[in-house]
Amino acid sequence: MRRVSGFSTGILLLFLIISICSVVFIIPDSALAQECRIEFTKSAPGGEDTKFPFEATLDGGQPIPGFLSDGEESGVNFSSSAILVELPLEGWNLDDISCTGEGLGFNFDTENAVQLLCLVPGSTGSCTFTNVGGSGSRSIPTLSEWGMISAAAGLVLIGVFFAVKRLRASKQSDAIG
Repeated sequence: MRRVSGFSTGILLLFLIISICSVVFIIPDSALAQECRIEFTKSAPGGEDTKFPFEATLDGGQPIPGFLSDGEESGVNFSSSAILVELPLEGWNLDDISCTGEGLGFNFDTENAVQLLCLVPGSTGSCTFTNVGGSGSRSIPTLSEWGMISAAAGLVLIGVFFAVKRLRASKQSDAIG
């Protein structure tokens, strides 16, 4: 039998290390394509520099906080599901969440949130969160409501006028007769 020299053993060991590292540390493109991606945008006319708070929960993990301003965009990758939530901000109301994308499922059952499902690995989509400026919990009457209030006040004044007129007429008839 032949003895294996130390040099041959070193080359064999180096070949094994390189082979194992290439399998373990290099992620093939097919593995990256297994995730879905969602891009989400903030639309808030009049809220140029306002930072709207968001949370993204990816594949059941811990919520990841973040902020977006009007016109800004962000994106996340997820394997099975993701939940995007816009947290309340005083003076603003979430008006609409619209999402598109093939191979993704969208669930809008939760207030201020959308749940995303990765139905076809490698799919991409987009969501837009639209806000309108609000006045908090106090509502200001619209022009038509002010019109109704004015009409009601006018009818009350007319009623008082005729009641006073009738009262004077009955007092005069009592004084005559």
